[in-house]
Amino acid sequence: MERGFSINEHVNETRVTLKQHTISAIRTVKDAINKYKEVEQIQVTRDLIRRFHGAHAAYIEYLSTPQKEATTTEEEKQESLKRVKETDSLQQKQTNIMKKQKDAEQLISEANNHLLNAAANHNTSDLMAAQALLQSGTTMLMEARKERET
Repeated sequence: MERGFSINEHVNETRVTLKQHTISAIRTVKDAINKYKEVEQIQVTRDLIRRFHGAHAAYIEYLSTPQKEATTTEEEKQESLKRVKETDSLQQKQTNIMKKQKDAEQLISEANNHLLNAAANHNTSDLMAAQALLQSGTTMLMEARKERET
């Protein structure tokens, strides 16, 4: 039994891939065996059994940690992707509102030109066209303001 727990050099040579906490655990077990001289002399007490269960629970927790981290990382990626999509959607909505406002302002400007022509030439058809353009432009401008507020 003691053969598997030989000196540190042997542990480091044959078990290169072991992590530091594993090597420390092997050294601790080796020291405990050396203290009692033989494995059979170690007394199995309730405290020793309780510590064994605690160590086993810690080991199981350690094994599940990478899975938890992977799950958390995936959830963070999904949340980040969701925020990017929401941002893109809001930017698209803002672009649409600005285009609608610009179109409404253009309609109102054309209506003003028709009003000026109607006043200068006493032309009722220009006056009616101006009224229709003003109505359309005002409606579009109000819709754009409502969309911006929501």
